[in-house]
Amino acid sequence: MLAAALAAAACAGMSHPIPVAGPDDLARGTTRFPDLTGAQLADGRAIFVNRCGRCHLPPDPASRTPGSWPEAVHEMKVRARLDGDQARLVERYLVTMSIPVAQSESGSSR
Repeated sequence: MLAAALAAAACAGMSHPIPVAGPDDLARGTTRFPDLTGAQLADGRAIFVNRCGRCHLPPDPASRTPGSWPEAVHEMKVRARLDGDQARLVERYLVTMSIPVAQSESGSSR
């Protein structure tokens, strides 16, 4: 019962929307994942929101560095009941959405 109350409180306290990836995000993401598609980002976001949001407030992708997300996804994969493909989509979404805009702009102008 306490767990249900905590989960409800976490959902009620959702203070930030999970960002939807757009064309600029896809451009940033392809610097890390050349074969990345907009559909993969959308699927990764949906899995992230639906699976991670079942147990806790999903963190803002920008709350971590791009390099820290793979380990975090790996650690949560079993608890979230993600198969390998789902984990890969979530990881690509989180890494992409955490790449600083300025970093990708400076990298693409060279």
